[in-house]
This record gives sequence, C-alpha cells and structure tokens, in this order.
Amino acid sequence: MGTFNEVDTLSLAERVAKSSLILPVFKDFYRDETGIDAHWTQATGGDFTIARDVTSLPNLPHLSMIGGVAAGTDTARIVTTDREVMAPYERIQGQSYAKRYMVQQTIIEWMAVVDTLAAMANASFAMGVCNTLAFTRTTNDLIAVIKDADNSFQLLVDDGGAEMVADLTTIPGSAELLFRLVLDATYGARLYVNGALEASIAIASVPDIMGFFGIYVADENATTDFTVRLGPTTILNLDRLVVP
Repeated sequence: MGTFNEVDTLSLAERVAKSSLILPVFKDFYRDETGIDAHWTQATGGDFTIARDVTSLPNLPHLSMIGGVAAGTDTARIVTTDREVMAPYERIQGQSYAKRYMVQQTIIEWMAVVDTLAAMANASFAMGVCNTLAFTRTTNDLIAVIKDADNSFQLLVDDGGAEMVADLTTIPGSAELLFRLVLDATYGARLYVNGALEASIAIASVPDIMGFFGIYVADENATTDFTVRLGPTTILNLDRLVVP
C-alpha cells in the first residue's frame, strides 16, 4: 500500500487501484435463521429437499441437499441469484469497457461434504460456475467440479461446447472439502482442494462468462440416497481497477 504521504499524493484512479486489491462480491455463511438466504435460487425434483442446517456440521451453519432413492427423478439445484464477472482483464482488453472495469483474477471458495458419492449421477452433477442459471454437467460455458465414472472428482471447463477435463487426486466423498477455484488470464482455471493444487486447465480453453455459482445433483442409484452439504461460500474479485 505504500506510506501515508505516497498514498496522499495519488490520483483517484491510483487510490482505487491500490485500495481495491481484493473485493468480495458474494459471501454467505448461512446465518439467516429463517431459512435459505435471499441470494440463492433453489429447485428440487422427486424426494430431494434443500434446507438450512445447523446440526449436521456442528457450529457451522450450512445448506443440506438431501436426496431420496428414485434414480434419475430425485434432483436438486441451488444457484446464486447474482452473476459475477469470470473473464479476467487480459481476455477482454480489446473491448471498450476494459479500460474502465478490469478483473485480474476471480476466486470462488466453498466448503462441501458429499455423502455416498457413488449414488450421485455422473452425467449431470456439476459444482461450479456457468452463464446459465439452470445448468447441469452438460451445459455449455461451464467451469466446474464434476464426477467421473470411478467416483472421483474432475475439473471441467466447457467453452461453447468444447470441453477440457483434468483429473483430480482421488478424494474421499465423505470428507469435508474446501474447494478454491481460481480463474485468471495467466494460469487459466486452477482448482485447489484443502489448500493443495489438484488440477489446472490453460486459459485458452476457459470460457469468458458472467457466471452464476451453484450445484446441481441427481440420484442415479435406486437403492441408496445421498446428501450434499454446502458450507461457507465466497466469491472474490482481485485487482478491480478504475481507470479514467
């Protein structure tokens, strides 16, 4: 940030540049005791339910998405009502608005617990960002954690239907996992799990989108139910600059 005298002599644009290195654009710690906070859109099918939960993860309010056992008919989706810039500045600098609004990096962090990962439908599960509110695993322009046939997680990016997938180290489905999805024009899409870099995909394959964050799940096992718990969720924009 520099010394006080240095900051005092900066122009307005320079002050904004130095003071806006990290801007939270979304955060939810599920403190609304009346239910799900207003900035989420939810939809369920079959026996799935979505509700605020304060008991399953002690001392940590969260959302529980609890499924039934009807294969293919039990579904749930929860998505932010607002969409955020997911296109770093270097990817939009040819546009007229780039000189006034720049996002160098976007970070999405969320905690998730998935019970009985094998009961979740591979073909539709997605946990990430998309420019379409009602997205699934097969929707275009998607950056998400998905599930493969071996019941482990992968990182997927889809740019207009062109997909790139990167394998993750096998992670137990019942563990409490802290996901961090980092998007920038230098490294592309990087996925960290519990602080470790697990997968990355180059920027050339990453779509430029105004994205919603959310989770879509469906049951593919007719005899086993499962639960997805969504904990604290934050979206940050880094280096948002205002240039005259």
